This record gives sequence, structure tokens and C-alpha cells, in this order.
Amino acid sequence: MTRGCHHGTHDPVIDSPALAKPVQAGGVPIIIVGGGKRRTPALAVRYAAQFNAPFVSATEASRLFERVREVAREAGREPASLRCSAAQVVCMGRDDATLRRRADLPPGPRPVRPRPPVRPRPPGRRRRRCAAPAHLTAPLRWSGHPAPPE
Repeated sequence: MTRGCHHGTHDPVIDSPALAKPVQAGGVPIIIVGGGKRRTPALAVRYAAQFNAPFVSATEASRLFERVREVAREAGREPASLRCSAAQVVCMGRDDATLRRRADLPPGPRPVRPRPPVRPRPPGRRRRRCAAPAHLTAPLRWSGHPAPPE
């Protein structure tokens, strides 16, 4: 069996089994995500193996799925050949109080604190190079599944 090593700048890899990856029938599966009513379903029907309705109610997801199936029928594609899924927020907690507190957060992404402005480097001054922490330069040893017999 061929084993690969790579001594990169940041993450060297030692003794990794260089196993060939199988070719996927139909190419790499594409997932189209969105809530559009016209173009998104058309793109999903034309290119995707899966359509995903992101962070919408069950009723809205159902409407989006039905629209994708309708467009698939119009395009001559079997609607069952396009998998439909939905991304949802899941709250978990050790107890009911924690769960309620986490579930009461407003939906959507958390506000991002603004970063301080970046000062431009004076002309002629080179960028400082920093040494990478030891845990980033240590070689990564393959610890995945056992290698198949040679």
C-alpha cells in the first residue's frame, strides 16, 4: 500500500494511507440552499442532488419543497430524484432553565463586534513573520480507520 508524507509549512502529515477515492456516479453531489421562488428551484432542478430550505418554518419549507417538485415536473425531472432537506436551529441544555434561556435568544446570527481599523503598513516596511505554535507544526499522524490489507 502506498503511504504518503507531506512536510508542509504548517501541517506536516506522516504515514497517511494514500487511498484512491471512488468516483461518484453523476459527479460530486451539489446542494442548492435558498428560499427563492423562481431561480433557486430552477437551479436546484437543473444542477443539484439536494435542495435545502434554510431556517424557515415547517410551513414555509413545505411550500418551498412543493415549488421545487413542481419545477422538476415541468423540467421533466422525477421529483423524487431531488432530495429535500431543511436547516434548523437546535437548542440543547442540561436542564429546562438553560434550554429556555438559549431558546429565547433572537433568531439569526449573533451580532459581530466590529474589528479595530487596520493601519496600512508604511512603504518599504516588510510584514513580520510569526512562528507558528508548536501544536500546529507537530506532524499529524494518521489515526483513522485501519488500512486495508496489502
